[in-house]
Amino acid sequence: MSSPSHETLVLSRADVEALIGWDDALTAVEESLVALATGRARPFPTLREPVEGGMVGVRGAAWPERGLLGFKVSGFFLANRAEGLDSHQAVVVLQDPGNGRPQALVDGNHVTWLRTAIAGAAGTRALARDDARRILVVGNGLQAEAQIRSHAWGISGREPRFRVHAPRDDTAGTKAHEFAARLGEFGIRVTPAPDLERALAEADIVVTATPSTDPLVPDGWVHPGTHITAMGADAPGKRELGDGLAARSRLVADDQAQSVRFGEGQALGEAAKPPTLGEVLAGMVPGRTHPTELTIFDSTGLGLHDIATAHAAVRNALRLGVGTWISL
Repeated sequence: MSSPSHETLVLSRADVEALIGWDDALTAVEESLVALATGRARPFPTLREPVEGGMVGVRGAAWPERGLLGFKVSGFFLANRAEGLDSHQAVVVLQDPGNGRPQALVDGNHVTWLRTAIAGAAGTRALARDDARRILVVGNGLQAEAQIRSHAWGISGREPRFRVHAPRDDTAGTKAHEFAARLGEFGIRVTPAPDLERALAEADIVVTATPSTDPLVPDGWVHPGTHITAMGADAPGKRELGDGLAARSRLVADDQAQSVRFGEGQALGEAAKPPTLGEVLAGMVPGRTHPTELTIFDSTGLGLHDIATAHAAVRNALRLGVGTWISL
């Protein structure tokens, strides 16, 4: 990456939104997963610390063959919403791997939203049955919306049909109907599913996207052949899937260690070594092994996804002359 007089490129959220879309994000996520699985990229230990009013974290990674080195610094503060700010705040710092100089500062909010959304679709693409098209989304927040939008793009060839279950909805199903109306603005039809047991019985694919610490999807309600993309568990104690589901499924993780420490792999115990999606994509291990197998993609989030997605934005910015150069 070249810069005028060793300056640093700054990309705002509006810049990032204009510079990259689903295709760039899918390429960044899938290629980085394979790079990790084959030892060509290296993640750094994740820092997560509670602070007054929220949580802060740092994720980093190096991908030498791509000349990538960087970190995402983020915070999560629920009280932000009262001030009109996103709860999640983040910036990605890309560094010169030769001398550590900051090459780019990239808005991390849209990068995180985009790479998380497309990672879920990547897991579904790799593990769901070829004929799977009935998708149930459990959750009605921003990430649930992101998952529907990414799946609508990522598996469009299957003509997916979407239903949504809002876990804490009222008896009139207000939250689910409001959620469906929001997705309608993007041309995606979503049908509310107030009866979770019935909706699970009818689903080929289940996507969970909540911050729950109590399992929402009971083991006995999921039928053979279903694929589950689990997005919510990303900290110790957070789980969305009922006891027994992971044990009777083929669980594939974005990161083996993270899955066992704070993903759905917590249910398998510390000695578990689930295969990774990168290994599946690289052909190192099989994904789904038969049509009636129950599969789970456990997405806990990777710093390399942030770095690779931010780099895609920077690459396009340099080509198009977008962004602001500053001296630090």
